[in-house]
Amino acid sequence: MALSALESREPVSIRVGQTLSLLSGTKVSIECPVSGVPKPDVTWSQGESKLITDRRVLIKDSVLVFDKITGGDAGVYLCRAVNIAGNVVASSLVKVTGK
Repeated sequence: MALSALESREPVSIRVGQTLSLLSGTKVSIECPVSGVPKPDVTWSQGESKLITDRRVLIKDSVLVFDKITGGDAGVYLCRAVNIAGNVVASSLVKVTGK
């Protein structure tokens, strides 16, 4: 499912698995809902690279948050959930346009 938010910079929230096109400077949240026993550990990466978090990009529980997304943040984001029963990976493509 693709979501386009190119009309304004209002905050956007999606679930992992969706594709998103939005304006630079938008606040974005990508939720990775998980469940299991024991509760899975969730990690995020940008493609195959480790995701670097800072004051602008952070992870709250299983939600990846960009305070103000930039063109450099465009790409594929992978959510990995792992517990003793196994692991699952889901991804979202994020496209960023504008200044």
